Formats: sequence, structure tokens, C-alpha cells
Amino acid sequence: MKRLKLFFSILTVCCAGSAGAQTADWPHKPVRLVVPYAAGGPVDNLARALSAQLATLWGQPVVVDNRPGGNEVIGAAAVAKSPGDGYTLLLATDAAATLNLYVFKKLPYDPIKELAPITRVAMANMAIAVSPSLPVTDLRSFVAYVKAHPGQVSYGSAGIGNTTHLALAWFAKENGLEMVHVPYKGLAPALQDVMGGTIQVTIGAGSVVGPFAQGGKVKALGINGAKRASILPTVPTFAEAGYPKLDASFPFSLLAPGGTPEALRQKIYADVKKVVMNPQFRSDNLEKYALDPVLDSPQEYAKALVKDRALAVEKVKASGAQLD
Repeated sequence: MKRLKLFFSILTVCCAGSAGAQTADWPHKPVRLVVPYAAGGPVDNLARALSAQLATLWGQPVVVDNRPGGNEVIGAAAVAKSPGDGYTLLLATDAAATLNLYVFKKLPYDPIKELAPITRVAMANMAIAVSPSLPVTDLRSFVAYVKAHPGQVSYGSAGIGNTTHLALAWFAKENGLEMVHVPYKGLAPALQDVMGGTIQVTIGAGSVVGPFAQGGKVKALGINGAKRASILPTVPTFAEAGYPKLDASFPFSLLAPGGTPEALRQKIYADVKKVVMNPQFRSDNLEKYALDPVLDSPQEYAKALVKDRALAVEKVKASGAQLD
């Protein structure tokens, strides 16, 4: 028995030493940062800004690998099936690690076991946008209009089970609104149809809605966040608009394959925090696009995931989203 205890003690020390050595030696080759969206969108933009700074910090290239499709499933699965050595990372929204668990009947990866949390880099604040032809001036008058026209107002999303779908479905449920959901393949076509009056309302990241609202092509009625966004300075926050309980935001989260040592995830987190805490980086890549820094530790992010998944069950149920 004493020999067995000694064996396990030695094994524990060896494993800890191995993980420490791996962390000290990392990275000694290029790092791949998978983005589950096409180039040019909000997640991709942040990934490229981060990768440039991290490459300088690490002395190794950080290559952005765009793997769009399937509500982040394709990109997330690619990372989930990769070795947990820190050389493949994922920058995604809440779909990859949370929403897809309940939206899809079957997934090609296990978000709980095969994705390990590093940090939520930032939260994207979403804005509600309506057609210029809709006879409303603010969020309260929009709610009143929908209640007066049950089933006659259509809302567009970036796809079934997408965070934009769940956000408006939840808003409708909480305010007793009857609207028709129209899913699109991305937010851009939904905004185009809001502009043209084919549908009446959509919701999306402030960085995406902002240019359309600034050009008068849509009316932004409110935006998530504790303060107004610089990209939409005249648009009230949801609290200012009379809906303080409305939370329409989603994280830009950094994850690693399951099995990635905690010490290595902690190092990556510390380095990402160092980059994002730079005032110039925040100004150029977060504040400008209605993003709020979060930067929670791997342990804090893991706790947040438990709460987020519990809430996701309710949101998916309210939306009726279900995909094979």
C-alpha cells in the first residue's frame, strides 16, 4: 500500500512538472485561431486584431482560420477534435459552447467535454433596428405597435437558433408580443429586408447595425449596455428606453480543445488580458464597435458557462428553435 501511494505521488509530481514544462516552452510554433465565421465580420475583426498583438507577444505567428457555417458548429468541431496543446484555439460567440447544446438534436462535438474555457474577451451589445417606414419612434411605441398588430410584425434573425433569434424571441415572450420569425443566412440580408420593409425589425451587434442606422437606412430604437455606444451616440440604452431588464448581448469567447492544461489556459488568458487592457487596443477594437471588455479567468468563465447554459435552456424553449 505504501509503495502504491508513493507511485501515485511520484506520478502526480511528474505530471505537474510536465505541464509546467509544456507551458514554459509554449509556443514554439505557429498558433491557429479558428473563427467560425467568414472574414470581415465582428468576430473575425476582433480575432485579427488579437492575433496581430499576440503574435508579437509570443514571437510566433497566430494564424486566423475561418471555418464558417452551421451556427458555429463547423469551426467549433474542428477545434474540439484538435490536440489540447494550445496550438489550436477558438474565438466564438455563445453558440459554440452554450446555445448549440440545446438548439441541435445532435452535435459532432461535446461542448462541455471537448471545449475548455479560457476567457470571455468581450461582450457585444446588440441594437434593435426597425424599418424606417414603421410608424414608431422609440422602443415603447414599437412594443405598443406590435401589441396592436398581433402576428403582423415579422422579425429577422441571422438564422434559427442564432443569438439574434433567441434575443428577439425572448424579448417577445417577456413583453407578451406576437411576432413572426423569419430566419436568414446572416444578419446582413436581414438588415437589407428591414431597410426595404419586407420585414419590420431585427437585432444585431451594434457594430453591424450602426452604419445602417447612421445612414438613415434603419431606425435603431435601443442598444444593450450600461452606457450609450460611441457608434450609436444618439441611441438610448435599453434601460434609458424603459427596458432595464432587457439583456441582449453575447460574448466573444476564447476556448481551447478539452484536455488543454489549466496552466496553459491560464497563461493564454493572462496574455490576452495584457493585450486587451491596452487603452489604445480597447479604443480601436472594442469601444469603437460597442464591445465591453470582460476578461474573466478560465475558472470564472467556467462558472459563467454553468449559469449561461441554464438560461439558454429557457431561451431556446421560448424561441422554439430546433435543428437536426
